Amino acid sequence: MQDDKNIETEINFKELVKSPSRLFGWIFPYYAVLFLIVGIYFIKHMDVTSFNSVPAIQTDSLTINVNVEPKKGGVLPAVDLKLILSPTNELIEKGKTLFKTNCASCHGDNGNGDGAAAAALNPKPRNFHQADGWTNGRNFSNIFSTLQKGVPNTGMIAYEFIPVEDRIAIIQFIRTFTDFPAVSDEEIASMDQTYGLSKGVISPSNIPIDVAEKKIEEENQQFISKVDSILAKVNLNSDAEVLNIFNNYVLDKKRVAEVFSRDFVQNKDAEIFISKIIVAPVANGFKPNIVELSKGELIKLYNVLSKSVS
Repeated sequence: MQDDKNIETEINFKELVKSPSRLFGWIFPYYAVLFLIVGIYFIKHMDVTSFNSVPAIQTDSLTINVNVEPKKGGVLPAVDLKLILSPTNELIEKGKTLFKTNCASCHGDNGNGDGAAAAALNPKPRNFHQADGWTNGRNFSNIFSTLQKGVPNTGMIAYEFIPVEDRIAIIQFIRTFTDFPAVSDEEIASMDQTYGLSKGVISPSNIPIDVAEKKIEEENQQFISKVDSILAKVNLNSDAEVLNIFNNYVLDKKRVAEVFSRDFVQNKDAEIFISKIIVAPVANGFKPNIVELSKGELIKLYNVLSKSVS
């Protein structure tokens, strides 16, 4: 049987042009190899921007140095409890200013919960015009408690760092948005008992971080000098037996001097010293075999250390 197919012994390129499907079959492998080479080159030379991602940067919290202004502490004046029951116009205006500064970014200028930061928060900030859904309640004392403690697992932080009178001013402004439960004398008395509003608030002193670091460094240097002085006095002791104990039964001489100057300068009791080093010798700078010494030897060691501290 004769085969009708025409078998070509060599490629007729003129015929390939007339038959696009045959032409594609011949050139496809070459293009496939070319695309593969270009793809490998492209991927190999991709930079971070090409991946459309930014590598994570972990900020070391120890390098964050936010300084504070010096402030002398003291007792802030007691709060006038009448401001809770009968707020003045000046207090409400003050609350409005404080609200815009501290609260409007989340709750909005008018307390509708539509502040600029609200879109990123879940759950959404409180809409003060709505009477339902309040986590801690709508009473004056409830709102004060929220400002004092915050609301866990939400964007509502605690604002206990704001002076009490300023927090009261903010609450009084919030209460102008809509009708809130009336404040009773019993509620005010309960708040005063819980937070000591009529007794005044103790405000701690603040010093800049660099000043605090310098002060800590100076105090630490004084302590180091004291430890060195104790060790020098012990080494100058003429009692060979005590020196032998100190050199052979002490694991960390500086640790011994630190513990003794910290715990036994005021409490001059050899019995407590002995019981402490027997219970935890290594933690106090001694070798475990210190327990092999007699009570008399330990008392001698205590007396030498005691004289070296003075």
